[in-house]
Amino acid sequence: ISASHRRPAYGVACRVRGGESLGGHGYGFFNLRVYPRRMQTFIYWGALAALMILLGWTVFSDLKARRIPNWLNAAVAILAFAYWGAQDVPFWKAMGVQIALAAGVAVIFGLLWLRGWMGGGDLKLQIALALWLPFIPLMEMLVWVSIAGLFVTLIGWAEHRLRRRPGRVRIPYGVAIAVGAAIVLGEPIINRFSA
Repeated sequence: ISASHRRPAYGVACRVRGGESLGGHGYGFFNLRVYPRRMQTFIYWGALAALMILLGWTVFSDLKARRIPNWLNAAVAILAFAYWGAQDVPFWKAMGVQIALAAGVAVIFGLLWLRGWMGGGDLKLQIALALWLPFIPLMEMLVWVSIAGLFVTLIGWAEHRLRRRPGRVRIPYGVAIAVGAAIVLGEPIINRFSA
């Protein structure tokens, strides 16, 4: 398999021999015996491109209405299955790990949501994005989200004070989540076009 068609597995061992998964089956939901390599590649990059569009829509929606639609979070979660299905890794094993990580994110950030420190749309988006990233890249994303969140919060507070708006400040934290996810998950796109 050529280097241009290899897709990073974000820390999950990518095992390929002679252009075909070891054993010829069980690696990737879109199996090479059924789907040609080019189709796998198309699904992989298509899922990433669609995610970037959805993250852009997240920024627009959260800035405009302070709301992240449920359909958007559902689409991000569904695309994760296509993303992992197009990789040369055991699909159900990989998804099992990702679902466990998403459950952990749901518990941790659910506590923040219960205390009113995070919106429901932000929580759902974090859970959906956890389906995309193994543990270490997920931690990297959360670091970037924290950094971006600091700037978003400061700008939100400043805007609230300058415009003297009544009520409490509503921070569009979905913007920070989208930025953090785009930095980590957008790396393969940048690497492909800069190579």
